[in-house]
Amino acid sequence: VAALDAAGYRGPVVACSSCDVYAAYGRIHGTETAPRQPWPITEDMALRRVHGPEGAAYDKTAVERILRAGLGDVTVLRLPAIYGWPDRSRVAPYLDPMLDGEDRITVPAHRFDFRFSRALHRNVAHGVVLAALAGQTGQHIYNVAEPEAPTEAGWARRIARVCGWRGEIVAAEGDRAVDQHLAISSAKIRRELAYSEIADPDEGLAVAIAFHSFSRRGGTYVKGY
Repeated sequence: VAALDAAGYRGPVVACSSCDVYAAYGRIHGTETAPRQPWPITEDMALRRVHGPEGAAYDKTAVERILRAGLGDVTVLRLPAIYGWPDRSRVAPYLDPMLDGEDRITVPAHRFDFRFSRALHRNVAHGVVLAALAGQTGQHIYNVAEPEAPTEAGWARRIARVCGWRGEIVAAEGDRAVDQHLAISSAKIRRELAYSEIADPDEGLAVAIAFHSFSRRGGTYVKGY
């Protein structure tokens, strides 16, 4: 905020935050004592009151507070788990055993039915562009995510379907009860900024799968894809 003031910038600001600002995230990690949060989570629902498990250095709630206190015109976008090449972290845990020829993948029992919102990187970028071009005055908050939040098992099955793996996804032994989901609603940005996916999520996932498979064989990432 001070840097913007020093530069004399008075225009609207678009800030990328995360759905981990919600109290639901803290409940999942045991850092919050808030009551169970219903889902899908909307922009007006409770935020975390304490630092998440990552500590103060990863506190997006503080960043949001600073921006909203210091800027009159700011749009905050709360983002989900973002997938798409060159990121590997969203696909590798399930894709690697599929590529290794495993015929069964076991998902931890407590995560099997857990729902977590996701979005392809290109569609998230489109949301950022829409917010920037809107030039809104005042303060606005939007969740950005795909319409449906899959379960963890559903995400693994989606990877399997896109890459052609025909094995079995099973839950590990244990309690499969889910106390809290991190599924966010993107209805507001779709309604107010006419947001919609401009890139096919499965095609984007297929690209991520193809490049990850290629890189495992010693290939080199094609810059700019």
